[in-house]
Amino acid sequence: IENGELEVAGSSARPTFGVGANGQPLIGAPLVTTNLVTPDGVVHPVNRINQHANAGETVLYTPRFGAQTDAGDSGTDVVLTGVPLPLGRSVNATATVVAGRAAGGQPIDPGTLVVTGPSDGYLASLVPGTSVQLTISITAGWEAVTQAIGGREFLLRDGATYIDPHPSIADQRHPRTAIGVTATGAVILAVVDGRSAGYSGGVTDDDLASVMAGQGAINAINLDGGGSTSM
Repeated sequence: IENGELEVAGSSARPTFGVGANGQPLIGAPLVTTNLVTPDGVVHPVNRINQHANAGETVLYTPRFGAQTDAGDSGTDVVLTGVPLPLGRSVNATATVVAGRAAGGQPIDPGTLVVTGPSDGYLASLVPGTSVQLTISITAGWEAVTQAIGGREFLLRDGATYIDPHPSIADQRHPRTAIGVTATGAVILAVVDGRSAGYSGGVTDDDLASVMAGQGAINAINLDGGGSTSM
């Protein structure tokens, strides 16, 4: 979320840092739920926003993604007009283009959204001029968040080490970037170098949790590592 605009959302909740409208930071695992309601009243889930689609998934693309949708497998594209991303509410939209797609991207013009899905799905039954309802909701407490970024794993929860999820890479030493919040609401950013033999070996998630706790954080997440930390 940037300046109140939802830019990217996946299909599951993940560790996230956000800033509310009051300027207060928060850390949690908000879930964005997106649905498209067709004229027959059937609610159809949208799996992702501005992300690559896995097989069988439906994805919503906005101009924030780029000039065209992801050039994935064949399917059906539906262009919707006159719709800002309605985080926390429902809006009506009109399908202006319904097209089958070979491998390749559909243009995303300013002021439009593009919904892509399997060629044998419900999108193929829509026709230009069809009115649909788009609903995007987010976990309670995150509705007024103006800025947010998703991370990889939790590091601290209520002052205690809490590595979740816990992939094998969490126990390996790598460059890492973390963000945390103290009991007074201060924000701490930490970057640890790594992969430099004899200079800096990096840290595990447990090490990073200790670093953040030592700086006063009570809640913290691991954002990423490797090349992005180096950058």
